Amino acid sequence: MISIHSSLRLSASLSATLLLSSAALAANSFSNSLKTFTGDSNQAATANAVTAAGFNFSNAGIGTATPPAADVYKVQFNANGARFGDGQEVNFGRNYMRTNDTDYANTSFVAEVSFSWVAYEFQNAYFGLGSGDANNDFFRTPDFGSQAATIMYWGETETAPVTVEIVTNNDGRGGTVVEPAAPALGDGTNRVRLDYNWFQKTATFSFDFGYAGGPFVADLVAPAVSTLPLYSSGTGFPVDPGRIYFGGDLVTTFTDFSVTVSGPSIVFGDLDNNGTITASDWVVLRSNRQKDLTSLTDQQAYFAGDLTADLKNDHDDFVIFKTLYEANNGAGSFAAMLASTPEPSTLSLLLICGLGGIGRLPRRAVLPD
Repeated sequence: MISIHSSLRLSASLSATLLLSSAALAANSFSNSLKTFTGDSNQAATANAVTAAGFNFSNAGIGTATPPAADVYKVQFNANGARFGDGQEVNFGRNYMRTNDTDYANTSFVAEVSFSWVAYEFQNAYFGLGSGDANNDFFRTPDFGSQAATIMYWGETETAPVTVEIVTNNDGRGGTVVEPAAPALGDGTNRVRLDYNWFQKTATFSFDFGYAGGPFVADLVAPAVSTLPLYSSGTGFPVDPGRIYFGGDLVTTFTDFSVTVSGPSIVFGDLDNNGTITASDWVVLRSNRQKDLTSLTDQQAYFAGDLTADLKNDHDDFVIFKTLYEANNGAGSFAAMLASTPEPSTLSLLLICGLGGIGRLPRRAVLPD
């Protein structure tokens, strides 16, 4: 069971928000065996080759604790794949390979990677969506204790009974979301898949234990996890980078990474799909308020104002939209937009909802420390 011992919160100004959003690299489909690289990640030639192939490294990481020396957290490459923490003390040897593309949190995709262990009760493996930053204050685990949003397979295997853990984090808060039993997980090569449905806001991890190559055959499908809280607070996605990342320690070896993008890239709250959140998106939300969306697909319902992925356009969607609108356009911008285009339906909505009291989202459950 994971508990977070710090709740560092980093504030971001509107200008920083816009900078991060505009700097996001569009998510692409690609694959790499990870077996053709040579050398170590702290060598320029190796790092350049890895970058050209679509990845980069967390390297020093984040946090206030002094990071280990670069030769400690280096990733070593050979014909067997990418080896993490070879010959290094547990925790300190952790690093993370991450996609150069930072826009995977804005689209649907399926990503897979294989990992090999010789002592699964001691070795660790991580695979997920987020910044993929090594946190120096939290045992160099990815993203925890920071502002960064993430959803991951937390491969610190518990052995009595054997389980897999799927974990989320946002604003320094997180915890074990699901922890299904996995008695077939053990030494050797295993493969993990992340099926990310952007319109449903769900992440589903599945596992092929004892993977020997060829088609993925799921031995375990973990319960789907809602990722809506990673978007709707006004801080997480898409402000935070949405890379796909993997890493570990004690000679955990990764091979055969792939990601297949299956949907358009969309900014959460952009209902007319023009790339930003404007008054025209409010018109879409308002025009479809309280309509029956149950006959629509998840994608159709989203473009009719369903931000909570429940096939409804109601007060909860209104609250999220207002938060997202102001995160993109500045504090007070939503009220200013309404005042500039007063309409009877708008005025009625203000009377019903009470504009001054709808700035906060419903609180989400957080595991205790």
